[in-house]
Amino acid sequence: MKKYHILQLNYKKNTITKKEYNYLKFFIGEFEWFLDECMRVKSPLGWSGSFIQNGVYLWLLYFNNYINSKAYNSILKTIFNEFKFENNTLFLDNDYSLIFQQWKKQFEINNKEKYINWLTKIVDKRVDAIVSNGHRKSYFKAAILVVGLGEVLESNNMQKKRRVY
Repeated sequence: MKKYHILQLNYKKNTITKKEYNYLKFFIGEFEWFLDECMRVKSPLGWSGSFIQNGVYLWLLYFNNYINSKAYNSILKTIFNEFKFENNTLFLDNDYSLIFQQWKKQFEINNKEKYINWLTKIVDKRVDAIVSNGHRKSYFKAAILVVGLGEVLESNNMQKKRRVY
């Protein structure tokens, strides 16, 4: 008696997750839509692994003009790791910054203050929630947000709006 092996094919669909869809909207310049999606998140806690964390990071990258700072590079590395470039030997760390800056030149935002004001509010809420609730394991996340926001405000001549923590 012959044994026949049944070949199981696992066809992968050409689908993306909601989170990936949101990121694509950002990278094609749908900034108003992307901001609306970010604004849907009301809670300043529970961001780990969610869209909003990297959504805020993308805004911080976009508006930060200090491209050689530690905060900028830390956020940039986090974003590129999210997009599964962490094991890619084609890019060096400084290439990520060049890629992002080249992309940014193609997509300019006219009403920066609207976006930066929202960013300031959401970062303030997030940092306050982390620190006031004693989430010590997330203090480094709060620090990156504070420094990143400070650089955004300073590099966009909005120093007087900076909040001292």
